[in-house]
Amino acid sequence: LALTASGAVFAWGANDFGQLGTGTTSPAVTPAPVLGLEGVPAADLAAGGWHSLALAPDGGVYVWGRGEYGRLGLGPAEGGASRLRATRLAALDGAGVVQASAGGTHTVALTGDGRVFAWGRGSFGRLGTGDDRDRHAPVQVRLPGGPDRWHAVCVSAGGRHSLALALPCG
Repeated sequence: LALTASGAVFAWGANDFGQLGTGTTSPAVTPAPVLGLEGVPAADLAAGGWHSLALAPDGGVYVWGRGEYGRLGLGPAEGGASRLRATRLAALDGAGVVQASAGGTHTVALTGDGRVFAWGRGSFGRLGTGDDRDRHAPVQVRLPGGPDRWHAVCVSAGGRHSLALALPCG
């Protein structure tokens, strides 16, 4: 993925599940614009194994690609449906997401006030929810000691794990 100074998003490479957001599942050998972001300048991007996302300046999250395990966060009704173009993740509207990371089968996001949300495949505890259930919509991750003790400042999703860098409150 590439982000221009004006906020336009381009993608290229393999595209088996629409992870490029170009409206097809055909690979792209040169940068192609991501569809669904027309009129929405992106502020940041994240690329996972089979899905991608963009953050808008208003804190909105746009997702596209493979939906298996709920990694797009679009809810149980959408299940594992793939998206071939960027779709706004309404469940996080108003949350003020400032950073996100796309793992292999899950996604984590950070809000400006230090909250962490996760969704997608839950096996191996990668979502930080205390169990291994898949989540098809974002759920807030409770850091040890709670929000009065920690303020997260950065998140990252790996293949089978996640992490949050947090600072003590106060």
